[in-house]
Amino acid sequence: MKKPVKAALFSALVFPGTGHLFVKKPVRGFILMGIGLLSLYMLVSGPIERAFDITEKIKTGKIPPDMNIIIGLVSQPFSGTEVQVMNCGFWILIVIWAFGIIDSYRIGLDLKK
Repeated sequence: MKKPVKAALFSALVFPGTGHLFVKKPVRGFILMGIGLLSLYMLVSGPIERAFDITEKIKTGKIPPDMNIIIGLVSQPFSGTEVQVMNCGFWILIVIWAFGIIDSYRIGLDLKK
């Protein structure tokens, strides 16, 4: 398999930036990884925070450990700002992932010359 294809597959199937590490562009790769991790944090921090909050309420006895009550709390809609943060994280991750695939392939092609 050719180097540009391998680099693109690393970026596509592993994580944004791994293809850049494969083609020996570590600075760009780590920047993409950092942005990807930040966007993942934006995407999952709201649901994880809600889960910890519900767990803490169960531990302290504020809510009973009843499955119907827990399902009701989990299924409550997120606030507007939480939704905006998660949407922003999602779209940043999609754009960074696509950029990583295309750019690592392009760099791989340049190295062949």
